[in-house]
Amino acid sequence: MVNPRPPRRSMRSPRHRFGTREARRALWFCGANHAYVHLIELAWPVIVVFLRNDFGWTYTEAFLFATVPGVLFGLGALPGGILADKFGSFKVLRASNLVAALGALCVFFTYNPWLLVAEAGIIAFSTSFFHPASLSAVSSLFKENRGKALGLHGVAGSLGQYMAPVLVGVSIALFSGEWRYVALVWGAYGLALVIWGKGFSAQRPDEVAEQKHNIGYREASRHVLAFLPMMIMLLFIVRGFYYRGVQVPLSMVYSDVYGITGFWMAMATSMLFISAFPGHLLGGWATDRWGSSKSILRFTALSALASLVLVLARDPFVFTLGIMLFGFSFFATQPSTNAIVAEVTMKNIRGLFYGLSFVTRFGVAFAAVIFLGHVGDTQGLQAIFPWVLGFAILATCAAYVIVGVVRKRGVG
Repeated sequence: MVNPRPPRRSMRSPRHRFGTREARRALWFCGANHAYVHLIELAWPVIVVFLRNDFGWTYTEAFLFATVPGVLFGLGALPGGILADKFGSFKVLRASNLVAALGALCVFFTYNPWLLVAEAGIIAFSTSFFHPASLSAVSSLFKENRGKALGLHGVAGSLGQYMAPVLVGVSIALFSGEWRYVALVWGAYGLALVIWGKGFSAQRPDEVAEQKHNIGYREASRHVLAFLPMMIMLLFIVRGFYYRGVQVPLSMVYSDVYGITGFWMAMATSMLFISAFPGHLLGGWATDRWGSSKSILRFTALSALASLVLVLARDPFVFTLGIMLFGFSFFATQPSTNAIVAEVTMKNIRGLFYGLSFVTRFGVAFAAVIFLGHVGDTQGLQAIFPWVLGFAILATCAAYVIVGVVRKRGVG
């Protein structure tokens, strides 16, 4: 008698499964939040082109307008991280979405530039809570496939970044040059996230155990001021310098240097973020394959090469190729930079450290934007890109030092 064939084993063993069902649901929600945050954040540099024409602003004044929400988007990350550690990520995300949605609806009815600045600042401060809260949750829920999860999380953010200028362009095309209808999309999206997020208020017990702590601030401060975390912070600052040096003036470069305006200007600007999709995916794979520090070094060096292309470009086609290479390499680094924060920090201050990292990436980075706005006024917009190249080279040097320290300590 022939023995019956044993049941076929699944190729997807629990060890290789991509997180639990609850973790995957949370990743979808965090991804939708990530898209929302950047859908708003990346619209302002396009909108400021039209505000500059309406109010007769100089480049310095236009860059200052973009700086206000940019700085607040960075500074709010620190209290956002602390609140995420104390109350849990999902409660913080829902509160952030509610304030942002209400602020966006106010923008639709506002035509005074000073009120617009105030409303943009309120929205930016509330959405700034997102990154430390969401990254703390994702990095806790996905321990074995952290790079892949953070890469997918980044892809969702890139979708929002890509759609931000596209929605502004569509609004301009459909409503006779009026961009404010984009704010209605912001408001509706934010309210939908508030409703969806209600199902995530009850967190998994293991996530609560990792996120809800009494933070030991003395212990945390000693940890943050250690050499490796400080070098990582330096890297984040300089990365913020060269990214904002490209992202903020990009629409103005297409409009004022290359004469590409309106809908096509918005489409050209979106090329920076189209290239982010493969960047995040490859960067997530590289983080798990190479380790976070080596991945950071290799993609940061590629960003320096892309910055050199921007310096040398003299026509919009070559310039756009440089922008796409820049976007790919910059966003390919993000899964690694987010992963290394989780690798070098203690669990009970992970939200705090993510908050500090985004203060440096977004808040401190806008100091360079003010300076580069002055460079644009006095020397022309194309004079900004040699500075971008210098910042990218400095970031590559910082990444090289981090690789050496990590190799000695065996961290990431």
